[in-house]
Amino acid sequence: MKKYFLLLSFFALILSLNSCSNTDCSSFDIDSYYLQEEGNYRLTLSGNTGNSLAEILITVKKREKANISGTYLVSKFYVDTIPGFSTLKGVFSAKESETDNRVIMNMNPSIADNNIFIEFALDKNNISGLWYTGGMLGKTSQGSVKGYKVLYLKK
Repeated sequence: MKKYFLLLSFFALILSLNSCSNTDCSSFDIDSYYLQEEGNYRLTLSGNTGNSLAEILITVKKREKANISGTYLVSKFYVDTIPGFSTLKGVFSAKESETDNRVIMNMNPSIADNNIFIEFALDKNNISGLWYTGGMLGKTSQGSVKGYKVLYLKK
C-alpha cells in the first residue's frame, strides 16, 4: 500500500510540474499584459502618415483594479505643434479592460474639450494602438501609438 501511495504521489508531482510546460505560467509573463503600478512605459505618437510627432514617458503611480493614474513627461517633440498638446499638464487617468487588456488613457483628466486620448493594448510589454484629440466635436486629429515597457531607467 505504501508503494502505491509513493507511486501516486510521484506521478502527481510530475503532472503538476509538467502543467506549465506548454504555457509560461510565470507571473512576469502574466504581468506583461497589464500596466503595472510603478511601471514606466515609453510611447511614440505618430501622425496619420506615419511620421513621429512626440515621445512620452509614462509612469503608473496608482492602480486600483481597472482604474489607473500616473504622470508623464513629453521627452521629445519631432514637430512644432500637435493639436491638443498645449493643454497637457503631465497627469493622466486610465481605465483598463479586465477582459482584453485594452487601455483608454485620458492625458488631461481636468479638461473635457480638445484633450488627448490614447487607446492601446499591452502585449508582452509591447504597446500598440492609436491616439486622438477629442472633445465636443468628436475626433479632430489622430494617429498611431507604439511603445514598450521600460525595464530600467537611468537616473
